[in-house]
Amino acid sequence: MMKNVLLIVFLLFTITLYAQKAKTLGSKHQVVWDVAIHPDYTNLASTSGHDILIWNLNANDLSGKYKRGHTDDVTALAYSIDGKKLISGGIDGKVILWNTSTKEPDKILMTEEGVITAVKFSKNGKLAAAASSSDKIFVWEVADGKLLYTLTAHTDDVTGLDFSIDHNILASAGADHAVILWDLLTGALSNIFVEHSSWVRDISFSNKGNALSSVGDDGQLIIWNLENNKYIKPIEKSKFSGDWLLSVLYNEQGNAIALGSRKGKVIVKTEFGSYLYKTNAPVNKVIFLRDQNKLMVAAATYGKGILIISATDMKFSD
Repeated sequence: MMKNVLLIVFLLFTITLYAQKAKTLGSKHQVVWDVAIHPDYTNLASTSGHDILIWNLNANDLSGKYKRGHTDDVTALAYSIDGKKLISGGIDGKVILWNTSTKEPDKILMTEEGVITAVKFSKNGKLAAAASSSDKIFVWEVADGKLLYTLTAHTDDVTGLDFSIDHNILASAGADHAVILWDLLTGALSNIFVEHSSWVRDISFSNKGNALSSVGDDGQLIIWNLENNKYIKPIEKSKFSGDWLLSVLYNEQGNAIALGSRKGKVIVKTEFGSYLYKTNAPVNKVIFLRDQNKLMVAAATYGKGILIISATDMKFSD
């Protein structure tokens, strides 16, 4: 009898553990294209129609708004390494550099014909880049807003961007199934890889500098070995059959990868195993949050707002 009671208690505890719901910031029905975390890990920026919202994660509450910049939905966000600037891109083709103290635009870097699909700052904060559905990539010097390069090699929408840890390489992902590496010292194409069989949606460099991950509509996570620049090759391929992977990001330590999928999966792959959380809306972006006691991520969803998910909300498998 006692064994049965203990078993029931254990099962109830397990069910409760995995049935815990992630916290939601803002409306539970909101479409959120992108989120970005401030370097202080206290403030989270999110897209919200034509505006950008700022959330205080300590209070789990709205603390500010950027507006009077875009004339259509904001689709992409990124903070500079010092947190003093925020860059945004939108359906209106605008790329705006914002002052985070005043929440006012510093510069409108450009108005492009296509939709801006991704924006990034280099790790030293000196360069900013934007990807466009017009098949182009734009790179600026942040200090004066000077356009440094217009990069053209993709033959379809450019969908993802990331800078290498040494600031010298820009990686791009495209609907043409390609991953391209660009030499930022010259603006020249350095390498091109076509291992995906469909759109490549996102891309992320490891902060260790030795790996690059790409994901796409073929359901593949491909990890590329960058240790030998003359012979870059996939070192790992993970297949999530029947799903599109929309987002990929390494954590600061380079030992975990966060993924978001069209079928509502949030996946965190670590050295010890994988964590999984499921929602019923596409997950456009997943980013790591800092918590000294547990794993925590934020997910931008198409129709379920912003989810704040901790390890206790996820199912673990080794």
